[in-house]
Amino acid sequence: MISTVSLKACFALLFAVMSIITDPVGAQWNTGDGGVQWQFDCDFFGFDIGKQEIAGDQCGRLCINTPGCNHFSHFQGVCYMKNAPIGTPRQYKAGCVCGYIPASGGGSGGVKGTFWAEQSDAGGCQMPQGDYVVTDAIALGQSQALGNLKWRQGLCGQVLRIDCGNGPVDAVVASTCNLNSDSCGVDMIGKTWRQATANKPPGIVDCSVSLTNRNPIRGNDALCYFRPNSETNNAYYAILGVVNTGGRISSSAVAAGVAGRRNNDGWFEFNGAGSPRFTPDAQVVFSYEDGSSSTFAIRNCLNGGQVKIFQ
Repeated sequence: MISTVSLKACFALLFAVMSIITDPVGAQWNTGDGGVQWQFDCDFFGFDIGKQEIAGDQCGRLCINTPGCNHFSHFQGVCYMKNAPIGTPRQYKAGCVCGYIPASGGGSGGVKGTFWAEQSDAGGCQMPQGDYVVTDAIALGQSQALGNLKWRQGLCGQVLRIDCGNGPVDAVVASTCNLNSDSCGVDMIGKTWRQATANKPPGIVDCSVSLTNRNPIRGNDALCYFRPNSETNNAYYAILGVVNTGGRISSSAVAAGVAGRRNNDGWFEFNGAGSPRFTPDAQVVFSYEDGSSSTFAIRNCLNGGQVKIFQ
């Protein structure tokens, strides 16, 4: 971040050299104090939660230190703190500086972002039907740049935060991309690509990726599901999974004393070996990488319906 005086000097110099000040809304973000991302001549209109007269180079730090602040703008000596939805696009405003606080924790940069298709498909993670509050989606690869977020079964259904230079976008891991290869990072459906890249034509962009604790489906509690298109009343055989884990990554599952065999779609397959073990009162326990677990009676596991298509 820089001061208002410096901003005016920069604008005067640009005008003298170029005779025009162009709209930089499509420009890449700059990194400021505390890791904030900022840019000239832009604003996030509305969403104000407070304001304070302060030097421009202190506005980002003020936002970091203000509970609830995730976006900010500095205009005519005043810092406006904002709580805007993730992915809110910046708008052109001459003489204003705007910025946001990037997602933190568990992330990685230098990840290749690509265009997948206008919508997800019925393969991959086979996400169940539900009241989704996160409607952007990606296919996740195993690029080394992803670090600990390289695809593994437990990442199906998690919400990752993607930032490709146009502000963060939260997206559900709905499928896989070029497994056993370093060639794919995050492959985005159409609307996710356009939001993350400010409507760039399909190609390759550099992104950062981090794991969030957001639930993709409305509600705060973990949910047990039968895999879409699978039987829901077979006491001898069941395919179950857990979503809405608050960012916890599932690692194993046991139903009625039977260990689940995990498929590449992230779901657990349980075989009673000829015994009707999976009755409505039987319990299924999902364990997470952090050592915690969620327990459900099978009667409370929801019908996954048809595979959720994100578009």
